[in-house]
Parts: sequence; structure tokens; C-alpha cells
Amino acid sequence: MVERISGQNNLTPIMKQKHLNKSYGVEHVAGVTDEANISPFAKELGRIMGELEHVSEVRQEKVDGYKKQITEGTYNPDLDKVARCLLIAGLLNGEE
Repeated sequence: MVERISGQNNLTPIMKQKHLNKSYGVEHVAGVTDEANISPFAKELGRIMGELEHVSEVRQEKVDGYKKQITEGTYNPDLDKVARCLLIAGLLNGEE
């Protein structure tokens, strides 16, 4: 069992916190507790984020379809669309 934890200047962590509270004007009021209020929007956002954890980032059926097209030699992407997307994403910088 721990009998004493010493910190800097022989102050225990609790004594140090009390010292800091005094120096910053923090007062302890009996019966007052900390609380946090969460908005309905934040609650809904948290619920949605929880649901998204169960959704796969990979749409396997699409991946399998493209693999099949590539294997069969029938994959024909719209090269103009690909170029536009690359320009928009800032990936084309004029280098070959």
C-alpha cells in the first residue's frame, strides 16, 4: 500500500493542486459539481458516427466488378472524366 507520494518541493500531488487552485483564484463551493451539456445536434452526430463505424469503406461489389472488367479487357474508363478529376484534386502539376 502506498503511504505517501512526494512531488516537487515535497508537495504531494493533491497539495500541489490545492496550491495551484489558490494561486489562480479557484474556490471550492460545497454542493457545486461540474457538468457538461451536449446539444441535440452533437448527440445525433455521435449516433451517426457510431453507425458509420459498422460501414465498410470498401464497396467490394464495385471492386470485384472492376477487377472482372480489367481481367476481361473490357474496362474503358472515361479518360476526360479521369483527367478532370485529377486536375480538380490537384494531382496533375504539368509533369510527365
